[in-house]
Amino acid sequence: ARHMVGYTDLSDLAQRYSFRLIKTRDLNAPEHLRQIQDLKPDLLFVIGWSQLVSPEILATARLGAYGMHPRMLPQGRGGAPIPWSIIADSRREAVTLFRLDETPDSGDIIAQRLFSIGPNDDAATVYEKVTGLHRELMAEQIGALVSGQPPATPQEERRAVQRRFEDQFAGQFGELSEVLQPLLTQSTWDRLILLEEAR
Repeated sequence: ARHMVGYTDLSDLAQRYSFRLIKTRDLNAPEHLRQIQDLKPDLLFVIGWSQLVSPEILATARLGAYGMHPRMLPQGRGGAPIPWSIIADSRREAVTLFRLDETPDSGDIIAQRLFSIGPNDDAATVYEKVTGLHRELMAEQIGALVSGQPPATPQEERRAVQRRFEDQFAGQFGELSEVLQPLLTQSTWDRLILLEEAR
């Protein structure tokens, strides 16, 4: 689907390797649940997809459903993770491979790979680092995932932080935030960055 995080058109790849490609804006639509059930997947991976996946779809994978998150979990839960890393001036982050459940970014951690964010990094350079680590983590852990017994560490809920724009910034902009907040959707808040004139 377009308008998802890091959208890449897989049409050429699907044609080259003769695998089925389903294009959609709503993964949870009933017709897609039936399609996925018919495929009887062993493993399900959700990477770069900002829509929450329904419990019914998660249950289709015999060996489990897994996701990648480009921040350290549980501290870095929530949408727009790469911008949040930069906003928070984080210098040490991690790509996290985790088991998907019904709550965003809260499933058992399978593995994490640390990376640094330098003072000259921006969203594009961090995204490039994260993409490479996705590949490395997958290559490292695929054997354990296929075995059905990957190492799994429950997340510590007391350390969990779910970032939302209005929680951290809205109060800093006084009357402006009071006007904007009722008018903007959650997804818009998650993507909005307000820049104050340098003093």
